[in-house]
Amino acid sequence: TSTSWGIVLDVKLGLVAAAVALGSFNRIVVMPALLATPGSPSPWRRFTGDLRLEAVVLLAAFVAAALLANGEPPAA
Repeated sequence: TSTSWGIVLDVKLGLVAAAVALGSFNRIVVMPALLATPGSPSPWRRFTGDLRLEAVVLLAAFVAAALLANGEPPAA
């Protein structure tokens, strides 16, 4: 983490972990509520909002991956 490449790597790992956590939350908490009340708009709003947030986090992880691909890792 002492180099900019290491910092970007840490940020990318954090973003991927956040995306996994959001996906897990959607699957474990939001999806059962969505299936239990199929006609209610409230779970759908929650589900789509969480999916949008997850998409933004994953897009940021892709940007971090592109930065890593174009950067030079520190010498060992």
